[in-house]
Amino acid sequence: MKLKNIISIVSFLFIVVACSMEEDTMMNDINKEVQESSKAVATFNISFSTPAQAGVQTRSSSISSGESVLGTENEYSVKNCYVAVFDAVDGNLLASCWNGKDEMGTGSISDKLVTYSLNKTITIKVPEKETDRPKLRFVAVAQINPNEGQYAEMSSLEDLQNCTTYDDLMNCPLQEQPTVLVKVGEVIMSDYNATTSVVNNISSKVEIPVYQRSAAVELTSFEVENGNDVSVVGLQLINVALTAKVKGAITDDIENPYPMYGRDTRFYAYENPATNSTKTKLVITYKTGGVEYERTYTIKTPANNNLGYVESVEAGKLYKLHVKITHVSEDVTFEIVDWIPNTIDLGEINGSKN
Repeated sequence: MKLKNIISIVSFLFIVVACSMEEDTMMNDINKEVQESSKAVATFNISFSTPAQAGVQTRSSSISSGESVLGTENEYSVKNCYVAVFDAVDGNLLASCWNGKDEMGTGSISDKLVTYSLNKTITIKVPEKETDRPKLRFVAVAQINPNEGQYAEMSSLEDLQNCTTYDDLMNCPLQEQPTVLVKVGEVIMSDYNATTSVVNNISSKVEIPVYQRSAAVELTSFEVENGNDVSVVGLQLINVALTAKVKGAITDDIENPYPMYGRDTRFYAYENPATNSTKTKLVITYKTGGVEYERTYTIKTPANNNLGYVESVEAGKLYKLHVKITHVSEDVTFEIVDWIPNTIDLGEINGSKN
Protein backbone atom coordinates (compact mmCIF):
# COMPACT_ATOMS: atom_id res chain seq x y z
CA MET A 1 0.00 0.00 0.00
CA LYS A 2 1.25 3.42 -0.86
CA LEU A 3 2.44 5.65 1.96
CA LYS A 4 -0.07 8.32 0.94
CA ASN A 5 -3.04 5.93 1.28
CA ILE A 6 -1.79 4.66 4.65
CA ILE A 7 -1.55 8.19 5.99
CA SER A 8 -5.11 8.97 4.73
CA ILE A 9 -6.56 5.89 6.44
CA VAL A 10 -4.79 6.65 9.73
CA SER A 11 -5.99 10.27 9.61
CA PHE A 12 -9.61 9.15 8.98
CA LEU A 13 -9.53 6.72 11.89
CA PHE A 14 -8.16 9.45 14.13
CA ILE A 15 -11.05 11.77 13.15
CA VAL A 16 -13.66 9.04 13.77
CA VAL A 17 -12.22 8.22 17.19
CA ALA A 18 -12.08 11.92 18.10
CA CYS A 19 -15.71 12.49 17.06
CA SER A 20 -16.82 9.41 18.98
CA MET A 21 -15.03 10.59 22.11
CA GLU A 22 -16.57 14.08 21.77
CA GLU A 23 -20.10 12.64 21.37
CA ASP A 24 -19.62 10.39 24.40
CA THR A 25 -18.43 13.39 26.40
CA MET A 26 -21.51 15.42 25.38
CA MET A 27 -23.91 12.58 26.26
CA ASN A 28 -22.21 12.11 29.61
CA ASP A 29 -22.64 15.82 30.29
CA ILE A 30 -26.37 15.66 29.41
CA ASN A 31 -26.89 12.56 31.54
CA LYS A 32 -25.07 14.21 34.40
CA GLU A 33 -27.23 17.34 34.02
CA VAL A 34 -30.44 15.28 34.08
CA GLN A 35 -29.29 13.27 37.07
CA GLU A 36 -28.32 16.41 38.95
CA SER A 37 -31.56 18.23 38.04
CA SER A 38 -33.46 19.55 41.05
CA LYS A 39 -36.74 19.91 39.13
CA ALA A 40 -39.97 17.95 39.29
CA VAL A 41 -42.97 18.07 36.98
CA ALA A 42 -46.62 18.43 38.00
CA THR A 43 -49.30 17.62 35.46
CA PHE A 44 -52.74 19.09 36.05
CA ASN A 45 -55.75 17.13 34.81
CA ILE A 46 -58.55 19.67 34.50
CA SER A 47 -62.29 19.34 35.01
CA PHE A 48 -65.03 21.87 35.62
CA SER A 49 -67.91 21.83 38.07
CA THR A 50 -70.43 24.68 38.09
CA PRO A 51 -73.28 24.91 40.61
CA ALA A 52 -76.55 25.82 38.96
CA GLN A 53 -77.99 27.20 42.22
CA ALA A 54 -77.60 30.81 43.29
CA GLY A 55 -76.19 31.32 46.76
CA VAL A 56 -76.32 33.76 49.65
CA GLN A 57 -78.73 36.67 49.61
CA THR A 58 -78.23 40.10 51.16
CA ARG A 59 -80.63 42.65 52.58
CA SER A 60 -80.79 46.31 53.63
CA SER A 61 -83.46 48.82 54.58
CA SER A 62 -84.61 49.18 50.99
CA ILE A 63 -83.37 45.86 49.68
CA SER A 64 -84.79 42.53 50.81
CA SER A 65 -83.75 38.96 50.32
CA GLY A 66 -85.85 36.18 48.93
CA GLU A 67 -85.63 32.56 47.92
CA SER A 68 -82.56 31.31 46.12
CA VAL A 69 -83.06 31.13 42.39
CA LEU A 70 -81.83 28.67 39.82
CA GLY A 71 -79.77 30.05 36.97
CA THR A 72 -80.98 29.35 33.48
CA GLU A 73 -79.13 26.72 31.45
CA ASN A 74 -77.50 29.48 29.41
CA GLU A 75 -76.33 31.26 32.58
CA TYR A 76 -74.57 28.37 34.26
CA SER A 77 -73.23 26.64 31.16
CA VAL A 78 -69.50 26.69 30.38
CA LYS A 79 -68.54 25.96 26.78
CA ASN A 80 -64.86 26.91 26.96
CA CYS A 81 -62.23 28.21 29.37
CA TYR A 82 -58.77 29.77 29.47
CA VAL A 83 -56.73 28.66 32.49
CA ALA A 84 -53.50 30.42 33.49
CA VAL A 85 -51.11 29.49 36.31
CA PHE A 86 -48.95 32.18 37.90
CA ASP A 87 -46.27 32.33 40.54
CA ALA A 88 -48.35 33.73 43.40
CA VAL A 89 -45.45 35.85 44.69
CA ASP A 90 -43.94 37.53 41.63
CA GLY A 91 -47.03 37.18 39.43
CA ASN A 92 -45.19 35.72 36.44
CA LEU A 93 -46.97 33.31 34.11
CA LEU A 94 -45.86 29.68 34.49
CA ALA A 95 -48.28 27.86 32.20
CA SER A 96 -51.61 28.27 30.45
CA CYS A 97 -54.17 26.21 28.60
CA TRP A 98 -57.08 27.03 26.26
CA ASN A 99 -59.96 24.58 26.37
CA GLY A 100 -62.36 24.97 23.46
CA LYS A 101 -65.72 23.34 23.00
CA ASP A 102 -64.11 20.09 21.82
CA GLU A 103 -62.19 19.81 25.12
CA MET A 104 -65.11 20.69 27.40
CA GLY A 105 -67.14 17.56 26.86
CA THR A 106 -70.80 17.23 27.83
CA GLY A 107 -71.91 18.63 31.17
CA SER A 108 -73.54 16.24 33.61
CA ILE A 109 -75.92 17.50 36.29
CA SER A 110 -75.94 15.96 39.75
CA ASP A 111 -77.28 17.66 42.90
CA LYS A 112 -77.57 20.95 40.99
CA LEU A 113 -73.90 20.67 40.04
CA VAL A 114 -72.83 20.77 36.39
CA THR A 115 -69.53 18.98 35.79
CA TYR A 116 -67.35 19.04 32.67
CA SER A 117 -64.31 16.83 32.08
CA LEU A 118 -61.53 18.24 29.91
CA ASN A 119 -59.16 16.43 27.59
CA LYS A 120 -56.13 18.70 28.10
CA THR A 121 -53.55 18.92 30.86
CA ILE A 122 -51.23 21.65 32.14
CA THR A 123 -47.63 20.73 32.99
CA ILE A 124 -45.54 22.87 35.34
CA LYS A 125 -41.87 22.39 36.22
CA VAL A 126 -41.24 23.07 39.91
CA PRO A 127 -38.28 22.57 42.27
CA GLU A 128 -37.92 19.02 43.53
CA LYS A 129 -37.44 20.24 47.09
CA GLU A 130 -40.89 20.91 48.51
CA THR A 131 -39.82 23.93 50.57
CA ASP A 132 -38.51 25.61 47.41
CA ARG A 133 -41.72 25.25 45.45
CA PRO A 134 -43.62 28.47 44.73
CA LYS A 135 -47.19 29.21 45.65
CA LEU A 136 -49.31 28.74 42.55
CA ARG A 137 -52.18 31.02 41.56
CA PHE A 138 -54.71 29.39 39.23
CA VAL A 139 -56.94 31.79 37.26
CA ALA A 140 -59.85 30.72 35.09
CA VAL A 141 -61.62 32.92 32.53
CA ALA A 142 -64.57 30.87 31.30
CA GLN A 143 -67.25 31.25 28.66
CA ILE A 144 -65.45 33.63 26.28
CA ASN A 145 -65.81 33.85 22.53
CA PRO A 146 -63.40 31.70 20.50
CA ASN A 147 -60.90 33.63 18.40
CA GLU A 148 -62.25 32.36 15.10
CA GLY A 149 -64.89 33.01 12.46
CA GLN A 150 -67.66 35.45 13.27
CA TYR A 151 -66.55 35.69 16.92
CA ALA A 152 -62.93 36.75 16.26
CA GLU A 153 -63.57 40.50 16.58
CA MET A 154 -65.48 39.97 19.84
CA SER A 155 -63.05 37.54 21.47
CA SER A 156 -60.70 38.23 24.40
CA LEU A 157 -58.73 35.02 23.89
CA GLU A 158 -55.71 36.44 22.04
CA ASP A 159 -55.37 39.32 24.53
CA LEU A 160 -55.58 36.88 27.44
CA GLN A 161 -52.95 34.61 25.92
CA ASN A 162 -50.60 37.58 25.46
CA CYS A 163 -50.66 38.38 29.19
CA THR A 164 -47.41 37.33 30.87
CA THR A 165 -48.20 38.48 34.41
CA TYR A 166 -51.14 38.25 36.79
CA ASP A 167 -51.65 42.03 36.78
CA ASP A 168 -51.71 42.06 32.98
CA LEU A 169 -54.45 39.45 32.99
CA MET A 170 -56.56 41.22 35.60
CA ASN A 171 -56.38 44.48 33.61
CA CYS A 172 -57.15 42.82 30.29
CA PRO A 173 -60.35 44.24 28.73
CA LEU A 174 -63.11 41.78 27.93
CA GLN A 175 -64.23 42.04 24.32
CA GLU A 176 -67.37 39.99 24.95
CA GLN A 177 -70.77 41.64 25.49
CA PRO A 178 -72.28 41.13 28.97
CA THR A 179 -74.83 38.76 27.41
CA VAL A 180 -72.01 36.26 26.75
CA LEU A 181 -71.84 35.70 30.54
CA VAL A 182 -68.07 35.48 31.07
CA LYS A 183 -67.09 33.86 34.38
CA VAL A 184 -63.83 34.51 36.26
CA GLY A 185 -62.23 33.07 39.37
CA GLU A 186 -58.94 32.17 41.01
CA VAL A 187 -57.39 30.19 43.84
CA ILE A 188 -53.91 30.05 45.42
CA MET A 189 -52.23 26.76 46.30
CA SER A 190 -49.19 26.48 48.54
CA ASP A 191 -49.55 22.79 49.41
CA TYR A 192 -49.41 20.60 46.32
CA ASN A 193 -47.63 17.47 45.21
CA ALA A 194 -44.98 16.88 42.55
CA THR A 195 -42.44 14.12 42.04
CA THR A 196 -39.56 13.02 39.82
CA SER A 197 -40.77 9.43 39.89
CA VAL A 198 -42.40 8.17 36.71
CA VAL A 199 -43.95 5.14 38.38
CA ASN A 200 -45.00 6.60 41.72
CA ASN A 201 -47.18 9.49 40.63
CA ILE A 202 -48.74 11.67 43.31
CA SER A 203 -52.03 13.53 42.88
CA SER A 204 -53.73 16.54 44.43
CA LYS A 205 -56.93 18.39 43.68
CA VAL A 206 -57.60 22.03 42.75
CA GLU A 207 -60.98 23.78 42.72
CA ILE A 208 -61.48 27.30 41.39
CA PRO A 209 -64.65 29.22 42.35
CA VAL A 210 -65.68 31.42 39.43
CA TYR A 211 -68.21 34.24 39.37
CA GLN A 212 -70.23 36.00 36.72
CA ARG A 213 -68.54 39.13 35.39
CA SER A 214 -71.98 40.34 34.34
CA ALA A 215 -74.91 41.35 36.52
CA ALA A 216 -78.53 40.50 35.77
CA VAL A 217 -81.57 42.76 36.20
CA GLU A 218 -85.20 41.71 35.97
CA LEU A 219 -88.66 43.00 36.83
CA THR A 220 -89.90 40.16 39.02
CA SER A 221 -93.30 41.56 39.96
CA PHE A 222 -95.36 44.65 39.07
CA GLU A 223 -98.63 45.72 40.67
CA VAL A 224 -100.85 48.81 40.48
CA GLU A 225 -103.35 49.18 43.32
CA ASN A 226 -106.93 49.23 42.03
CA GLY A 227 -105.59 49.25 38.49
CA ASN A 228 -107.82 48.10 35.67
CA ASP A 229 -106.31 45.74 33.11
CA VAL A 230 -102.73 46.52 34.18
CA SER A 231 -100.10 45.34 31.74
CA VAL A 232 -96.39 46.02 31.28
CA VAL A 233 -95.93 47.02 27.65
CA GLY A 234 -92.20 47.71 27.67
CA LEU A 235 -88.95 47.62 29.65
CA GLN A 236 -85.68 49.44 29.10
CA LEU A 237 -82.39 49.10 30.94
CA ILE A 238 -80.51 52.32 30.28
CA ASN A 239 -76.93 53.45 30.92
CA VAL A 240 -75.61 49.93 30.56
CA ALA A 241 -71.88 49.21 30.90
CA LEU A 242 -70.97 47.09 27.90
CA THR A 243 -67.28 46.72 28.73
CA ALA A 244 -65.25 45.55 31.73
CA LYS A 245 -61.85 44.14 32.63
CA VAL A 246 -61.19 40.61 33.79
CA LYS A 247 -61.28 42.19 37.25
CA GLY A 248 -62.88 45.57 37.84
CA ALA A 249 -64.72 48.18 35.82
CA ILE A 250 -63.24 49.36 32.56
CA THR A 251 -64.00 53.01 33.32
CA ASP A 252 -65.83 55.21 35.82
CA ASP A 253 -67.91 56.79 33.08
CA ILE A 254 -70.31 55.47 30.47
CA GLU A 255 -69.73 57.75 27.51
CA ASN A 256 -72.58 56.48 25.38
CA PRO A 257 -75.65 55.48 27.42
CA TYR A 258 -76.92 52.32 25.77
CA PRO A 259 -80.59 51.35 26.13
CA MET A 260 -81.59 47.69 26.12
CA TYR A 261 -85.20 46.90 25.36
CA GLY A 262 -87.33 43.95 26.27
CA ARG A 263 -90.42 42.69 28.01
CA ASP A 264 -90.67 39.79 30.45
CA THR A 265 -86.91 39.45 30.12
CA ARG A 266 -83.71 39.41 32.13
CA PHE A 267 -81.14 42.06 31.23
CA TYR A 268 -77.38 41.68 31.52
CA ALA A 269 -74.80 44.41 32.15
CA TYR A 270 -71.24 44.81 33.36
CA GLU A 271 -70.55 46.56 36.65
CA ASN A 272 -71.32 50.25 36.99
CA PRO A 273 -69.57 51.58 40.14
CA ALA A 274 -71.16 53.99 42.58
CA THR A 275 -68.53 56.60 41.64
CA ASN A 276 -70.04 56.84 38.20
CA SER A 277 -72.44 59.77 37.81
CA THR A 278 -74.33 57.97 35.02
CA LYS A 279 -76.53 55.46 36.83
CA THR A 280 -78.00 52.28 35.42
CA LYS A 281 -81.80 52.42 35.51
CA LEU A 282 -84.80 50.28 34.66
CA VAL A 283 -87.57 52.09 32.78
CA ILE A 284 -91.00 50.47 33.00
CA THR A 285 -93.77 51.37 30.59
CA TYR A 286 -97.18 50.09 31.62
CA LYS A 287 -100.82 50.60 30.74
CA THR A 288 -103.84 50.71 33.03
CA GLY A 289 -107.36 51.89 32.32
CA GLY A 290 -106.37 52.54 28.72
CA VAL A 291 -103.71 55.10 29.76
CA GLU A 292 -99.96 54.53 29.36
CA TYR A 293 -97.51 55.46 32.11
CA GLU A 294 -93.75 55.32 32.61
CA ARG A 295 -91.67 54.80 35.74
CA THR A 296 -87.87 54.85 36.15
CA TYR A 297 -85.95 53.14 38.95
CA THR A 298 -82.21 53.37 39.62
CA ILE A 299 -80.49 50.06 40.34
CA LYS A 300 -79.22 49.84 43.93
CA THR A 301 -76.78 47.62 45.79
CA PRO A 302 -76.62 47.02 49.58
CA ALA A 303 -74.02 49.11 51.44
CA ASN A 304 -73.01 49.93 55.02
CA ASN A 305 -74.07 53.57 54.99
CA ASN A 306 -76.95 55.69 56.30
CA LEU A 307 -79.14 54.81 53.32
CA GLY A 308 -78.32 51.12 53.38
CA TYR A 309 -77.52 51.12 49.67
CA VAL A 310 -75.52 52.74 46.90
CA GLU A 311 -76.66 53.37 43.35
CA SER A 312 -74.47 50.89 41.50
CA VAL A 313 -74.39 47.63 39.60
CA GLU A 314 -72.04 44.92 40.91
CA ALA A 315 -70.78 41.94 38.96
CA GLY A 316 -72.20 38.58 39.96
CA LYS A 317 -75.46 39.99 41.35
CA LEU A 318 -79.02 39.27 40.25
CA TYR A 319 -81.20 42.35 40.82
CA LYS A 320 -84.88 41.42 41.16
CA LEU A 321 -87.26 44.38 41.26
CA HIS A 322 -90.70 44.11 42.90
CA VAL A 323 -92.79 47.21 42.16
CA LYS A 324 -96.12 48.13 43.75
CA ILE A 325 -97.74 51.44 42.83
CA THR A 326 -100.53 52.86 45.04
CA HIS A 327 -102.46 56.14 44.97
CA VAL A 328 -100.18 57.65 47.60
CA SER A 329 -96.78 56.03 47.06
CA GLU A 330 -94.60 53.71 45.07
CA ASP A 331 -93.19 50.73 46.93
CA VAL A 332 -90.08 49.34 45.24
CA THR A 333 -88.26 46.36 46.72
CA PHE A 334 -84.87 45.26 45.45
CA GLU A 335 -84.07 41.60 45.99
CA ILE A 336 -80.34 41.03 45.45
CA VAL A 337 -79.00 37.50 45.05
CA ASP A 338 -75.37 36.44 44.73
CA TRP A 339 -75.79 34.98 41.31
CA ILE A 340 -74.45 31.56 40.36
CA PRO A 341 -71.17 31.22 42.28
CA ASN A 342 -69.73 28.55 39.97
CA THR A 343 -66.82 26.31 40.83
CA ILE A 344 -64.12 25.03 38.49
CA ASP A 345 -62.50 21.77 39.53
CA LEU A 346 -58.96 21.34 38.20
CA GLY A 347 -59.01 17.70 39.21
CA GLU A 348 -55.83 15.73 39.80
CA ILE A 349 -52.27 17.06 40.00
CA ASN A 350 -49.99 14.27 38.85
CA GLY A 351 -46.23 14.45 39.37
CA SER A 352 -43.88 12.84 36.86
CA LYS A 353 -40.15 12.75 36.19
CA ASN A 354 -38.58 15.66 34.27
